[in-house]
Amino acid sequence: MTIEHLSFDSELFKYAVGKAHVTPDWEEKSFLKEAENFQLVYLFSPKEIQHSSSLIRPFGETLLFTKEVKGERLEPPHIHELKHAPGERELALALKSGLYSRFSLDQRLENSEFERLYRLWLEKEYERGTIFISGGGTGLISLSEKAHQAEIGLLAVDESKRGTGVGTALLSAAENRLLSRGIAGLQVKTQRANRPAVRFYEKNGFREVSSRYIYHYYRGD
Repeated sequence: MTIEHLSFDSELFKYAVGKAHVTPDWEEKSFLKEAENFQLVYLFSPKEIQHSSSLIRPFGETLLFTKEVKGERLEPPHIHELKHAPGERELALALKSGLYSRFSLDQRLENSEFERLYRLWLEKEYERGTIFISGGGTGLISLSEKAHQAEIGLLAVDESKRGTGVGTALLSAAENRLLSRGIAGLQVKTQRANRPAVRFYEKNGFREVSSRYIYHYYRGD
């Protein structure tokens, strides 16, 4: 197994970060030896793995959903595109979208890794994609486009407005934007443990096409 050094993550977190994909010949002992050069390693596997080291912890199954966008959806007037750089209000929503994120759930990450990562993610989504906001700043969705495929990055609704249709309205705005640009493919990743998100996407016509298990190797300072 080869652990790939991640320059971006290492620079952001200020320590060595890598990633590796579990293959059929994966051996925990060999992995642990190679991982000594890293503080954090993301392990991706098509199925659950057996391990004995306390340095390796599971963070659930990530699902990939896709949908073919067709037919304009009703878009409530209170949804608008964000035209200024994201502020603290938008950041608060972005952090809510990461409630089930492995960076939020891994309590060993004590240097604000989750907050730093999501702040930067939000900024990049604004610079390179599109962000829609609901009236009063109660919900947010980000959308990135590439060729004939688009991806939802962040989607969050304030607790006080969940179940009121804000999430559906945000998704409608995103899909209408794609239709206007001739883009039919839309995908999104979420965690299987995030049952509200899974139900939301299934209700709105998405279907699960793949999944993978994610583990963190973390050895501390």
